[in-house]
Amino acid sequence: MKRILLCAAVLSLAALGGMAEAANAGSTYDWTGAYVGLQGGYSWTHSQSTYDDSTLALYFPIAPIAADGFSGGFEGGLNYRVSPNFVVGIEGDVSFANLTDTIPDDAGSDAHGCCQTITSTTDFGANVRGRAGVLVNSHTLLFAAGGLTISHAKVTASDGNISDEATLYGWTLGGGVEQAMSDKVSVKVEYLYADTGDHTWFKGEDYSSTSAGNGSTVRAGINLHF
Repeated sequence: MKRILLCAAVLSLAALGGMAEAANAGSTYDWTGAYVGLQGGYSWTHSQSTYDDSTLALYFPIAPIAADGFSGGFEGGLNYRVSPNFVVGIEGDVSFANLTDTIPDDAGSDAHGCCQTITSTTDFGANVRGRAGVLVNSHTLLFAAGGLTISHAKVTASDGNISDEATLYGWTLGGGVEQAMSDKVSVKVEYLYADTGDHTWFKGEDYSSTSAGNGSTVRAGINLHF
């Protein structure tokens, strides 16, 4: 499904780009300036955890958590055209989601393997990235981006109905293509990879665990330029 969404987004943008280029034939687009817009797409995450207690870690390996779903929100930024074919800038965004996965909690279950669970939910993310791009033509920008990523996650264990939540920090890299549709409006598709590093959940408890998490997003956006 992830590949289908990405291919569909790229093909749709290519079709829009062809129409926009035909409509703007002979004109030159100025990428310098500020913009705000909306973005949304499909996100998926992966987190692998290990109990900090060596005995628990030996006898109760934790299954990986893999959550996915739709996410979306707002974005804005600044561009500066430093040469006829090169654009740099900075961009920030916030996204809301409900990326949830539930796995068995073997350490909390009884001798018959019943029936506790661990649930992880990511409900918010934000990025601040530098961007650098090359103009294929005056209206089409191929760009790469990288910077800081932030997300909020909550982990709940049904054994005792306990929970822990945290704001996670890390880095993000990605890239995409942006197409100017008029002198005020552009559309884009992009892929972002985020790594939030290691985090310890239920710190100080006998069942504390440390996880390493990452995620990916394929999304489209529309921006209004000033």
